[in-house]
Amino acid sequence: MTPASSEAYLLGAYKAGVTDCVVKPVSPALLLAKVNALLNIMRNEVLDTPAMLHVDNLYLDADCRVVIFDDGREIKLTRLKCNLLALLMRNAGQTLETNTLIERVWGCDNGDSTVLKNAIYRLRKKIEPDPKQPRYIVWMGEGYAFFPQSQDS
Repeated sequence: MTPASSEAYLLGAYKAGVTDCVVKPVSPALLLAKVNALLNIMRNEVLDTPAMLHVDNLYLDADCRVVIFDDGREIKLTRLKCNLLALLMRNAGQTLETNTLIERVWGCDNGDSTVLKNAIYRLRKKIEPDPKQPRYIVWMGEGYAFFPQSQDS
């Protein structure tokens, strides 16, 4: 018996936070079933996030990476710009700190804020009526917030 298959070892692993173990020898069918079960869990988590977001007169089809305005205009976005806009729209009215945006969009917790500023600048050029005086994506001192057009005073 190997240490990985002993009951004490497995109990210790589960207490440490492991959610599943594969004890050797394992059949290919069992391993495939475990992988498929995990993929189904991941797919369900992804599907819980709506692909079409709507705030005020702006729609974002995250699957197609297209912004659609009420007047019918459509603007294609890169994956990065789409992810950034989706995050801001899902949190409309809330300020998201620079580090939070970098972590969620780029997946790192100590990214370059200049990269974020440039991405916001390029996104504003795509969606803002006047990018120099933004209505949607606004700097709030510690981060950015998405505000619907109707909140503009």
